[in-house]
Parts: sequence; structure tokens; C-alpha cells
Amino acid sequence: MALLSPPHVAHPGKSSLRRPVVRALSAAILALGLADPAAIGASLLPIFLDGFECDLGRWSVAVGAGALRVDPSLVYLLDETGVLRTFDPRLVGTATDPFAILGTLDCPAGPTPVPGWLGGVGPYALTIDRLGFGWVLYSTGEIFRLALDDGASCSATTFVPQQGNQWLLFALAFVSEVAGSNAESIYVGGGSPDATPGGAFGQVNPTTLVIANIGTLTNAGKARPEFTGLDTGLLFGFFPGTGSMFVQGIDRATGGALGTAMPVPPPTEIQAWAFAHRRTKFYLFVTLPTPTGSNSTVRALDRLTGTYDGVLLQNLPFTVVAAASSTCATSGAE
Repeated sequence: MALLSPPHVAHPGKSSLRRPVVRALSAAILALGLADPAAIGASLLPIFLDGFECDLGRWSVAVGAGALRVDPSLVYLLDETGVLRTFDPRLVGTATDPFAILGTLDCPAGPTPVPGWLGGVGPYALTIDRLGFGWVLYSTGEIFRLALDDGASCSATTFVPQQGNQWLLFALAFVSEVAGSNAESIYVGGGSPDATPGGAFGQVNPTTLVIANIGTLTNAGKARPEFTGLDTGLLFGFFPGTGSMFVQGIDRATGGALGTAMPVPPPTEIQAWAFAHRRTKFYLFVTLPTPTGSNSTVRALDRLTGTYDGVLLQNLPFTVVAAASSTCATSGAE
């Protein structure tokens, strides 16, 4: 999430020969507990092992009284109270609610936000890996690992907050290292708690969880962007603003702009924004201030053509403070 002010409301082509081997390996890892957040919360290493598929790991586990399956093709949202939801855009306009609650975060965050943050303690940004785990950055600067399939239970990681006195709060997203690969990395951008335009751009070391600086983000827009990463190896940013608002590719080698900006009609004022993708669409979660509170909206943009699809939903009964989809959500049938 990024906020310009505190909210008004209380806060993812293997060969047929290789596939059975991969499944057996994944099953063994799960059986040994090595894919459990408590077992490997100190390292991202298992996420970077090539060979995992999007129907394995946590994605294969059914949860909840209704046996709700954690689906790698969906968008995942956190609201201001820490409730984790899925968003299925295929259900927009139907009789079925496109939002489904998975649980409420129980992350053992510290009591104090990072210096300069004007809100309280709560989730700030979210990314999802190809094994079906979420990684959430809190306003305290801590990063926790979420097991999406068991009601969003949290485990601590060895990530050190406020690294270099530079990385206080920031956008983050997993991106496939190359197109078609299961290997992926977390890229981060920003650093300032007030989401100042531009900021640093870096990559998280998968073993040490130390951020390596790469470059700087463009300072276009009113505030720094939110990220989403694709299985094509491309990273995109959603740059919010009132004079202009757009989505654009981000060069992973420098942090600079890549490709043509895809404009989105800007609101007169913006309070919070979040960003994710599914298949060929980008989904923009934009909260606007109103005289009586706020208006939480969902907008869509075609990532292949740059066509703005408009506002899909508005006046949601919750404020989206973070959104994410795994690189598993990029390809596949609708």
C-alpha cells in the first residue's frame, strides 16, 4: 500500500517427463514440513529452486469449511483491518461476490511504525510467491511470511527493518528471472514512508534477505509506484497522481522507465493505491477521499493494448491497503 494521508476508516513448459519428478519433490518437501512458514521463515531459498509448478506447494491445499482452494490465478488483497481476501475479476457483474475472505493476519509486529509514518501499525505492501506464500511488509518495516491456505497465519523472517536507514517502507513484488522460468526474485522500490515520487530501486537477496541497491525509480507521478511482476520477467509499476496516473514497465537493471506509459484517467484526489495483475489485465485499487469518508474502487487496464477498461467496482465496504498476484497469475486460460 501507499498512502498520501492516513485513511479515514480504522485501518503467482516443463516437459512431461520432468513433471512427475517435480510433483514427487514437492510432496516430499511438504511432508517434511520444509514448505511450512515456521520451518523456512528465515530464508526465501525454497522459492528460488527451479522446478516448482503453480499447482503445487500451498496452492494444492484446500482450506476452510467450504474447502476453499487457494488459487494461483487470483488477486490477493489486504484491507485496513488486516483481513486477507481473494479477488476474482471473472465474478464481477455476476450474482457471486468476487471477494472471498481467507482470514485475518496475526503477524507479531512491533508496536512502533517506522519514523515518518503517520498511520498506525498494520500491513503496508504484499507480494505472493509461486509456492503460494504471501510476504507482507508492515508499517513497522518488518516483513512476515503468510501461509495463504490456513487463514493467513504469519511467521517471522530474518529481514532486518530500515536497512541502511533507507529502506523504511517500499513497494515489493516477485518477478520471474527469465520468461518461462520458475526462478524468481523480489524487487523493491521507494523507501520513504511518505511515498515520495521516485526513490531507490533494489533486489532482495534470497538467502540473507538483504536489499542490494540497483538504481533509482523515475520521479514521475505524485508518489512512488506500486509493483506487480509477471512470469515473462517483466516488472510493472502503477504510478498514482491527480494530474496524471499511469502504468509503465520498470527496467530491472536500473529502475528506470521501460516501454510506453499506459495512462489511466486520474481522480481529483487520491488517498491510497494498490496494484496487481491477472492474465492480460492490470487491476488498480484506488481509494478516493469523500466528504463523509472514502470511496474504495477497483479499476482495470488491458496490459497488452493499454486500453483503460474503467471502474469495475466502487464504494467497497473496506479499504484495500495492499494487493498482489503471483507470477502464476500471468499465463493460462481465463
